[in-house]
Amino acid sequence: MALGILGLGVSGLAALKLALKNQEQVYAINQGEPESWECYSELESLMNTQHMLAQKEELEVELDELIISPGVDPRIPFISKLRSKGVKIISEIEYASRFIEIPIIGITGTNGKTTTCTLLALALEMLGKKTFLGGNIGNALSLLPLSSEEFDYAVVELSSFQLEAIETFRPKVACILNISKSHSERYENSIEYAQAKFNIIKNLQNTDVFIYPQNCFGLDEKVFNHYCHKVEVTQEMIMATQTLLDFSQMKVVGEHYPEMFTFLRLILEKLNLFSTEALEEIIKNFTGLEHRIEFVKDDGKRVFYNDSKSTNLASTVNAIRSFKGPVHLIMGGQLRENDISDFERLINIQERISSLFLFGESSDLIMQNFPHAFRYKKIEQFVDAFEDVTEGVLLYSPGFPSFDMFKNYKERGKSFKNAVLKV
Repeated sequence: MALGILGLGVSGLAALKLALKNQEQVYAINQGEPESWECYSELESLMNTQHMLAQKEELEVELDELIISPGVDPRIPFISKLRSKGVKIISEIEYASRFIEIPIIGITGTNGKTTTCTLLALALEMLGKKTFLGGNIGNALSLLPLSSEEFDYAVVELSSFQLEAIETFRPKVACILNISKSHSERYENSIEYAQAKFNIIKNLQNTDVFIYPQNCFGLDEKVFNHYCHKVEVTQEMIMATQTLLDFSQMKVVGEHYPEMFTFLRLILEKLNLFSTEALEEIIKNFTGLEHRIEFVKDDGKRVFYNDSKSTNLASTVNAIRSFKGPVHLIMGGQLRENDISDFERLINIQERISSLFLFGESSDLIMQNFPHAFRYKKIEQFVDAFEDVTEGVLLYSPGFPSFDMFKNYKERGKSFKNAVLKV
């Protein structure tokens, strides 16, 4: 079988190494001539240079399958042409899962995936289970079958992009945490985005479990009629978790944590591993993840938080709600569309915003469509906001992608933190 790999980032390179280990006839495909690729020297030591191909309209070889990286849009003409020739288009998680025998816990959602996966992996490790943590969280899933270590479970964060192109991928436990508007640069509408998320249950069987929130956007008859074991996370369940677990010693801020721990509790129960002590230990010691409502500095009058991971308005709303009083909010980023329907979320909690500092390409869109019920200011650099705020919580939660000014959300988060540490 001839296998192509399009895109040679973290997941593409890991998939290529796995394919070579499995002695597949594999071709690396990327934009530009191979000698210009950043990973050319590494590939040269792994494979025949004749199997490195520039992405062109016509490939010189015939493929049976093509593995695409998450950042590659499956609708581009290059892929459409291959699909029309009968080439199967699959994701890296699909390919890697074919060589994994341990139970997979797959977690997706618009917001909270990384934190939930991290906390679940911590809980499993505390309970004596060797756990692989990967997928969209940073470690490609292909690294698991490449590893010489023996794992009990794989906790896999899944993006909609990764779930678009699965054939047989089947988690033992599948979770959708939430679905709200996101990635409108990739999907024509919210239904299309939700359908990609719901692919997580595509191959579940009656011994598998699907956990999802009450009133989840995108739920339809096909989901309800699916024959896996389904668990709906209700408000009553969340309240039961708040009664069961002591959240009073939690170091991180966020109204969403009781719901998140409800998902953790249900997953562990389904694995017959639930432990109140393990979850309370995590509650007591967890200090949060970088760029996710991350405490940066308290100068005695002002407290600075970095929520650079926020790339949609739903996550910004969650961040604002994490604080008891009003916040001074810095937001804005790449203008990916002119659809303003999601601003309703912000309008509903505008009393929790003391002042708003607009930063980046989407500043004018926000200013035009958000009621002027508080002080606005467009800024060119973070320090402009710092000089305007004398006391209170100053929250950087962009609500838009980073690509107007930064390489990624990590770069803009570090830029914000560096600016804070200088004041």
